[in-house]
Amino acid sequence: MLDILTFTILVLLSALFAASETALFSLRESQVRLMAKRGEWNAGLILRLKNDPQRLLTTLLLGNTVVNIAIGSLAAIRAIQYADSVSVGLATGIATVTVLLFGEIFPKSYAIIHKRPVAQVVAYPIFVFYFIFYPITSIFVLIEKFVRRATNAPPKSVVTEDEIRIMSDIGLEHGQIDRHERQMIENVFNFDDTPVGNIMTPKKSIDALAGNVPVNQIAHYVSQAGFSRFPIYEGSQSNYIGYVHTNDVMRVLNSDEREEGLSQFATELHRVDEKTPILSVFRQMTRSRSHLYLVHKGSDTQNIVGLVSMEDILEELVGEIEDEGDRRELLGERG
Repeated sequence: MLDILTFTILVLLSALFAASETALFSLRESQVRLMAKRGEWNAGLILRLKNDPQRLLTTLLLGNTVVNIAIGSLAAIRAIQYADSVSVGLATGIATVTVLLFGEIFPKSYAIIHKRPVAQVVAYPIFVFYFIFYPITSIFVLIEKFVRRATNAPPKSVVTEDEIRIMSDIGLEHGQIDRHERQMIENVFNFDDTPVGNIMTPKKSIDALAGNVPVNQIAHYVSQAGFSRFPIYEGSQSNYIGYVHTNDVMRVLNSDEREEGLSQFATELHRVDEKTPILSVFRQMTRSRSHLYLVHKGSDTQNIVGLVSMEDILEELVGEIEDEGDRRELLGERG
């Protein structure tokens, strides 16, 4: 009776280690972090275990090996008592099949389907074995690191852009994300590769205002044009001196300065080379709190070839942005 109880406990332990390996390593770190963010049971413990995958795997393999050796030894010892080679072979065969079915196949098959609840259940007992075996696993981890250095093995891999693209394709196929979201993911990766010259408003399409025009003469046009920011030039449209915001024009219109020229109220226009990646321009706009940049060609900052707005950049990421009346929130081109 005691032997049956011991054998059962050992098989259950084998099942524990097998199911734990499948469940814990099937869960992606992003899934576990989401579980922890939601406050799900044992999610923090799972994350702690997965933070050191080499030691976790060594713990599980060591535990499973010890248990399987114990099962085989117990079966052999009891069979030898009968002093019959047939009994030894039969006992070993039964033990092997039992461990294979109930200690490996069934628990792993269940864990791969129900990995999240299984991981939550096994997290604490595995954490106990994690510390029980810690002195031994430390030796194996050191050996593994030594072998890796000696063989110049590559470091632990990270998720690459291509892998994320593939995952998003899979998500699209299974209906987890839609085509617009998939395109946004692709646009994010292109953010640092696309030059601002590809998305700018060409110089010939810029709707700019002369700096010497009085505010009260241009206010009606500004309010009806559908733009919120207007580049200002002096002399010719090759000489941009800044830009004005519609709100500023309306404010000045109701003041004693309404007969002053627009140039008196212009805000500085920053400049950027046409080959600058749009991600870099986006960061510059964020830091400078300026949503409108002149685009120049080469090292000559006076050679203006276009204009780019924050909206142009955001549209490259999320697609066409429209507000009421199809007005452009940030000026740079006609809507």
